[in-house]
Amino acid sequence: MKRVVRGVSVLLALVALLAGGAAGHWGFGVAQAAEPVTFRIGTAIPDYAYAFFTERPDILKHYGKSYKIEWVKFTGSGGALSAFAAKKVDLSIMTILPLINAATKYRLDFKVIHSQQDHGVDGHFATTFMARADSGVRRAEDLKGKIAGVNVRGGVLDLALRIMLMKHGLKPDSDVTIVEGQFPHLGAMIRDKKIDLGSIIQPFYSREQKKGGLIDVFTTVDAFETAQPLSFRAAHGSVLKEHAAAVRDYVDDYLRTIAWGHDHREEAVRAYSKTWKIPEETLMDYFLTKKDTLYRRDGVVDVTLLQKVVETLVRTGFLKESVDVSKYVDLSFLPAKR
Repeated sequence: MKRVVRGVSVLLALVALLAGGAAGHWGFGVAQAAEPVTFRIGTAIPDYAYAFFTERPDILKHYGKSYKIEWVKFTGSGGALSAFAAKKVDLSIMTILPLINAATKYRLDFKVIHSQQDHGVDGHFATTFMARADSGVRRAEDLKGKIAGVNVRGGVLDLALRIMLMKHGLKPDSDVTIVEGQFPHLGAMIRDKKIDLGSIIQPFYSREQKKGGLIDVFTTVDAFETAQPLSFRAAHGSVLKEHAAAVRDYVDDYLRTIAWGHDHREEAVRAYSKTWKIPEETLMDYFLTKKDTLYRRDGVVDVTLLQKVVETLVRTGFLKESVDVSKYVDLSFLPAKR
């Protein structure tokens, strides 16, 4: 009797082995589902993706299945680059100057995989540098001896400011004092005379316009002499190689939120308002219209426009030599058709 029981036990163990590891090896039986990979993604206000991935996960098709996200917040693209270079994030918000530094200074293995915001494209909003109407600042050259504020030194808006100053005969940091201020507070800093000029993005631009008393001095389009892909998402080469399918799923979900937002604007306003604590009334004035930056349904990064920005940097002396940005853009992770 003991021999029979022992024989049955061995048989059951063999069956379990075949149904488990051996089954996976030979291709029969039920394989265990792979755990979703977690992407650490760098974000900063007013990141569209962060708002809708956190507030409307019902829009997403792949989230929680093939991938998950751990969001890491930064004040701008400059700070995000340091974390990206240190591999503290896997994917991150990026703008043109961090892209150039990632390629030439840090020599990182990375690719830009989808767009986030385009400035000045097809008549859409571009970040505007504003001043008090009574300050006497009407043009860039009026800033001599003044104080200008940007969200973060080393970011794309700091770069735009420095280009405009140089193009108008001023030396950044000696003729003009450049300080940092968070986006929500730059307008108040101008009004309180703590700064004479500030970089104002949406939604704060619409808010300051309604209040009155501030005027437009120049935009990023004036600085770079072209409309531009302002921000985009970049990923480490190792992440793209090891988790290509999950990255494609993330990009597909991102574009789903873009399409949903354009098609359901009022609901999108409510979700965006909840995330970034911006009044719905303010958002209704500009969000996902031409008063806003362009959120592209196709996610394409316009390499031609990006290269024009690079050439402006070369002409103004911010770059010693040109950089071929096409080497650092890989749009193969975008869906072929939606």
